[in-house]
Amino acid sequence: ALGDSFRDTDGVVKCGSPGAVIAGCVPLNLFGGAGTITGDMLKYIGYGGTARGYNEQEAVRFQIGGDLVEIPFGGMSGIAMGYEYREEFGGNLPNPLTATGDTTGNKAEPVEGGYYINEIYGEIVIPLLANMPFVEVFELNGSVRYFDYSNFGSDITWKAGARWQILEDLAIRGTISTAFRAPSVSQLFSGNFDDFPYADDPCSTDGDTYANSQNVQNNCAADGLPSDFINPDAQQRTRRGGNTGLQPETADIYTAGLVFQPTFLEGLSTTVDFWMMKIDKSIQSIGVDVILSGCYQAETPEERQYCDLIQRNETTNGINYIVDTYGNVGGVETWGVDFQIKYDWQSDFGRFLWNLEGTYTGQYDQINADGTVISGVGVYDLELAMPDWRFNFGLIWGMDEYGAGFNLRFFGPFDECEDNDCHSPRVDADGVDRDTWGRTVDPNLKLDLFVSYSLDSPMGTTKFTVGVNNLLDTDPETIYNGFTATSDPTAYDFMGRFFYGRITQSF
Repeated sequence: ALGDSFRDTDGVVKCGSPGAVIAGCVPLNLFGGAGTITGDMLKYIGYGGTARGYNEQEAVRFQIGGDLVEIPFGGMSGIAMGYEYREEFGGNLPNPLTATGDTTGNKAEPVEGGYYINEIYGEIVIPLLANMPFVEVFELNGSVRYFDYSNFGSDITWKAGARWQILEDLAIRGTISTAFRAPSVSQLFSGNFDDFPYADDPCSTDGDTYANSQNVQNNCAADGLPSDFINPDAQQRTRRGGNTGLQPETADIYTAGLVFQPTFLEGLSTTVDFWMMKIDKSIQSIGVDVILSGCYQAETPEERQYCDLIQRNETTNGINYIVDTYGNVGGVETWGVDFQIKYDWQSDFGRFLWNLEGTYTGQYDQINADGTVISGVGVYDLELAMPDWRFNFGLIWGMDEYGAGFNLRFFGPFDECEDNDCHSPRVDADGVDRDTWGRTVDPNLKLDLFVSYSLDSPMGTTKFTVGVNNLLDTDPETIYNGFTATSDPTAYDFMGRFFYGRITQSF
């Protein structure tokens, strides 16, 4: 299409030359101005591709349960046991041109696979005491599960817990448990594909070596890069996708909570739960900025990590690609507090259901394979928007056939810094220590509203609902290090304001 062409005697531009026309070819003119590239031109140089993917699960389960034995001073204990067999399969088959990389889009590889699991489990509840002073009910509960994966082998997880109903309106509860999460079919078998996240080459300078810290200068020089090396690319080619070498992640989990339902104010209930979790062999991608920082910010050659994931061009010294597929990358340590206040008020003006629920995250640390720790709470260093506070507050009102409500979603502020790194030291062009360049991402508030009307008939109840989500049309907060629309779709609403209608029928 960009090769030799000529205008025939009929005035039509054709590929080739007079007497040697290339049949079926449509010449492409890239320099003719607006409107020059026609639909026929695009059709000739483009293609229609079809990608196919599937996920499949087959399961068989047997379960029995019932009363076990009556406990003196307590009550009847209960037990449940079961067996489950599951098969899970999945695959992703991109268009052949996408698979070979012969397009202007990102290359993606075809892959499919699966596994099967046998599981045996049991649960028990033992009420030890009941109907005593300061002991309305005191019960223990526990569970155990044995499983055998065709690709990982076997293991056992368990949980032990207790619930103490001190008074009719006050109870405390707690659990200790272990957890096991096998990688999903997608994490194991999804094909590798190209991505181009925003990231600067740490070895790139403006010609002045003092633009980088001494650690970076030393490590870049050790890799054979010149002191005046410049890489202008703001995005780095990255290989993402599944990893058949993944192992399951395991966790230890602790919870402790309080439930308060005052008898003097019917309809009010409050719960506060503390949770703490330690995950080993965490299944996640490392993150491009973490890989680059781990390789080039290290103080000694022995501390350099992830360098084997960075492939450079031997001629230009630029980054060919970075490998950032799923892996078992150290672990995660996290703790926080969940809370909920709910008030169900019956009045002459209808029923009002107030609800406030939220989470305070006190810690979220990613532990790398070498033991180094990257904190993710309150910063964007892990390419995750993770504020200290987030909560929802809403009201649902109903009276006879009418209803209405609103919900407020609050997502708290956090910091983002250059290179997704709010902790490493920086130096200016003169080699003097300077503060890390960063900013605070503002909190985000979204408001949803709805109204409803229910109509009874011999056919049952028909409910009509109309509403608007994101009434204030609040934009996602700007995250300059965020790849998708310079923000984070896992944290914010990208739809903007939109209206909806719904009809439901119950018989």
